[in-house]
Amino acid sequence: MNDTAAPKAIRVTSVLTLAALLGVWGCKSSPRSNPAETRSEAKQEAARDSIPSLDNSTSCLVDMMRNPTGPFHFSMLRKDSDLPAPFTSEADLTPETLEGSTSTSSGKEVHKISSVHSDPHGWGVAVMVLVAPLPSASGAMRMAQSTVTAVGADPAGGYDTIKYVFDTSRLSATDKLATKTLLGVQDYSIAGTAWITKGNQCMVKFTTDFEQHLKDGTISKVHYEGSATKK
Repeated sequence: MNDTAAPKAIRVTSVLTLAALLGVWGCKSSPRSNPAETRSEAKQEAARDSIPSLDNSTSCLVDMMRNPTGPFHFSMLRKDSDLPAPFTSEADLTPETLEGSTSTSSGKEVHKISSVHSDPHGWGVAVMVLVAPLPSASGAMRMAQSTVTAVGADPAGGYDTIKYVFDTSRLSATDKLATKTLLGVQDYSIAGTAWITKGNQCMVKFTTDFEQHLKDGTISKVHYEGSATKK
């Protein structure tokens, strides 16, 4: 997916992540493990393993738009604290047709979008324009992946989904250091909620707030939200 297909007014934040591998050495002689504690640790490990990748889940949403299996309505918003209006997009998609529109962050332009699935190139361009802010939103969520926890079953938009929350305020200063250095900021925070389908793990609804405290003292805030709703 490429943000360059978006209207000129859209500014996409490039975000990267770093992964660190930590090795923990134990003593040769250790006390006998407690069966109850072992079971609890196993459950916690299983819960961690069941947490879906937010990045992959957003990619699944885009794939759902590229090849709809049924009709649904899509909408998305990106609001930057230093711009007069948000970028918004919405569309009705069916397996055959796509009809929608976008409005730029200037607040003055609305662009109609229309395509048919029999035109793969035109359809692909239309989808990229509709999801223009999604790569930067996904990048922010990727940086908060280690904080994701499951809230529980919570249907959204007619889909059978599990609700997840994430918040980098749970991270220690040490945990955030590498990303702060990478972003070149004094501090940052990322928090949000995602509703992901139980089967193919597609993100069908999300909200994300990405705040950066810059070294010159200014604060940059970006709010994202998006959803897919069955029709």
